[in-house]
Amino acid sequence: MTMKEFSKEVSQLWKNTPESKKDEYKRKYEINREISKNSKSMLIQEIIDLFNRLSQLLIAIINDSSEMSYYENISTILNLKIRIMIKVEEYIDNVFQFEEKSTELLLKVYYDIYEKSFINNLILFNDFMEWYLKL
Repeated sequence: MTMKEFSKEVSQLWKNTPESKKDEYKRKYEINREISKNSKSMLIQEIIDLFNRLSQLLIAIINDSSEMSYYENISTILNLKIRIMIKVEEYIDNVFQFEEKSTELLLKVYYDIYEKSFINNLILFNDFMEWYLKL
């Protein structure tokens, strides 16, 4: 079946669906849309929180006020970077599920984070991209 034939078939099915059933589908759609929107906000906030923890650690290291050893600092930094990228993957899978993963897509994700936080002065897109590629 071609896409044109498929679309025609689905369109006909929808036209023949009773209004009560259509209302039910529309209601479910709205519920799913709201859940998706909340999920997106929660994931962005989790990513921002991880970035903030990373930024605080980097500032402590720069100021030589970190209470951890050199190796603990490195381990924590790597762990935070991995956790950030795992959350970024979740975000991409939830929000951009039908888009091919690319530099442009990663830039969109970075921008979503950038516009909702103040991390932009501490984490450059090049670093973000490098972490992602290493994961």
